[in-house]
This record gives sequence, C-alpha cells and structure tokens, in this order.
Amino acid sequence: MEEDSTSINGGPRFCVALFQSGCSNVMLCSSQEKCAKSGLNRANVKLHGCTGSRSNIAAAYAEDDMEALLTRPVQEGELEKTCTEIVSQVLPKSSTFLRNVGLQQTVATPNSIPPQMRELRAQLEAEKEESAGLWQKLQRLEAQAEESEAKSQKQAEEIDILKKATVDTQNLVQQMIAFGQSQATHQTTP
Repeated sequence: MEEDSTSINGGPRFCVALFQSGCSNVMLCSSQEKCAKSGLNRANVKLHGCTGSRSNIAAAYAEDDMEALLTRPVQEGELEKTCTEIVSQVLPKSSTFLRNVGLQQTVATPNSIPPQMRELRAQLEAEKEESAGLWQKLQRLEAQAEESEAKSQKQAEEIDILKKATVDTQNLVQQMIAFGQSQATHQTTP
C-alpha cells in the first residue's frame, strides 16, 4: 500500500498508520465523515470569526484598560459609565463585537441610507409633527367644549334658581295683595 505524500494530518497517511497499528475503526478517518462533522460543528458556532479576533496580548491590554476605566473615580458632575459604555470605548471603532452580541445597535450613516428612504423619513417626520399639532388642537377644542358645557350647566342652574325666586316673589306678592285686601275689608265694615 503506497502512502500519499501530499496528505496532511488526518488524511490517507493517518489512516494507513491507524490501519498498520491495528485500529479496527479505520472508517472514522474518511474525509466525508470529517466534512459532515465539520459542517455540524460550524452550525453550532454562535459567534463566528466576524466578531473580530486579536492576539492575547491585545486582549490583555484591552482588559486592563477596561478595568482601569471601571475603577476610575467618578469626576464631579459626571455620570458613572456602564460596562457597555466602557467596552465600546476600549474596543476599536471598527469592532462589531457589541453589535453581534446584541449590546449595541447599529447606527446607519446618512450616506448609507438611500435617498428614497430619506424622503420617506422626512415625510414621516412631517406627518408626525402635523399629527402632533392636530392632537394638540383636538385637546384644546375638547377642553373648550368641556369648559363651555360646564358654563352652560352653571347657567342652567342659575336660571332654575331665578325661576324659583320669581315663583317665591310672585307668591309673596299675591299674599301681600290678599292681606291688603283683607285689611281693607276689615276697615270698611265697622
């Protein structure tokens, strides 16, 4: 059996060595099974290489910088930074790590937005402002309607009070007239 001189570790040379050593499970070395396993492993990767990679030294320096920023005393009038802000400050601006793990949202640059999208956004903003203006106008009109309804109810109550006072006054006048007539009849009959 001749070995392939161009194969790498795990290729035909490795299979031949396993066969010669008495390994009965030589079928595990087939390249098809390796490809299938690699495919399954790639499917399980959550954060691919696009998240960025760097050397261990760079990672250690970045970690030291983050710890220094975290332990730094807060200046007067300054808010304490969150962990996400510290990580985003230490990582280079081209890093996509925070976006890939979902801690930072992507911000589209104005040049990357198509003109039609910008026009639609401008129209949407204009409609929102118009809607807000109409909403305020509606609120004012509702307040005025409630105020005028309260005034008309108050006036109706005042009218009822005046009607009762008028009825009472008329009754009093009639009683006075009746009393005056009874007095006049008593004086004429002696």
